[in-house]
Amino acid sequence: MPDFFDDRGFNEFYLKSAKSKDKERLLRAFYDAWIDYWGPYNTIRTQTKSWVKGAWKDAKAKKAIKEKLLYRKFTAATIDGLFKKFSEWIKISCK
Repeated sequence: MPDFFDDRGFNEFYLKSAKSKDKERLLRAFYDAWIDYWGPYNTIRTQTKSWVKGAWKDAKAKKAIKEKLLYRKFTAATIDGLFKKFSEWIKISCK
């Protein structure tokens, strides 16, 4: 049985700790940008922990996702906060 990435756990982790008033919209936009970059069959919820962990190390992917979020009018600081929390969640849950 594959060890799937816990996207619901990340959602709770991020939403509890984020201070941005647009945090729910940002989270949805983050997942949309992820799918735009990796393709419809590589959603976070259907991937194993090791795949998500490896994909998140791709600097080109992070840059593309950040550009999509900036285009949607999120601030760089808000995006960086989400990225930091996502990296923390990967360290916590993808052992």
